[in-house]
Amino acid sequence: SLGNSGRVLFDGGVGTVSSDADFNFYTTTNTLAVTGAISASADIDVGGTLRVDNHFSASQMTLASRISHEGDEDTYISLSNNSISFTLANGQHFNMNGNNDTSTFNNSDFRINSSRPDFRVFNATGHVGVGTDTPTVPLEVSSSTAAQLRLTNTVAKAAEFTVAANGDLTINATGSAIIDGSLTVNDNTVLGNASGDTLTISGTAVTIPNGLNFNANTLFIDQANSRVGIGLNNPSQTLEVKGDMLVSGI
Repeated sequence: SLGNSGRVLFDGGVGTVSSDADFNFYTTTNTLAVTGAISASADIDVGGTLRVDNHFSASQMTLASRISHEGDEDTYISLSNNSISFTLANGQHFNMNGNNDTSTFNNSDFRINSSRPDFRVFNATGHVGVGTDTPTVPLEVSSSTAAQLRLTNTVAKAAEFTVAANGDLTINATGSAIIDGSLTVNDNTVLGNASGDTLTISGTAVTIPNGLNFNANTLFIDQANSRVGIGLNNPSQTLEVKGDMLVSGI
């Protein structure tokens, strides 16, 4: 029923709908359009489309399907049982599903902080970049000012992995670095960086398939012929010494 001062009364006079302007009812399109404001002390039920050109406020709102962007109908927020989806250009980009407690990004990358490459997951490759926008492997961590990776047990017990500008890798651990398994090192290897450093081999045997030369022939081990040379690298006997020799205790 019609009220006064531009108001429409609910059936029985319980609750009102007030507007700053005229109401427009479009029966052909099943649309209620209001150019002013709507306020109600009871529920408002719209069976079709509710179009609001300005502000809309409600303590609770129930939608049957979705919220669309006018003039861009392929961009919308859709709702289903325990699920909310965000669709852009007819492609679902984000879904929160309460049935299996998952949140999923589709058809787009996931990125934190667009002004710098803090964190990014690439939809096309599945690669994850931390500190880089162009990861080329499943996980790439980049930093030119600090260690790229820190593994922590407690604040005081940790290991840092740092790649320098020249590509060198430094592992800095507050404790020992223990490799529980086989270790293969290719190319040149340096053990220790100071005269006081020591090398301890606790195994019962050391295998040197290609022989071993200490400090330019100071000590040479010919593995193929089971010979040892001191001062030369081609011993002809089981032990051959080039230079003076002092033997005591014989």
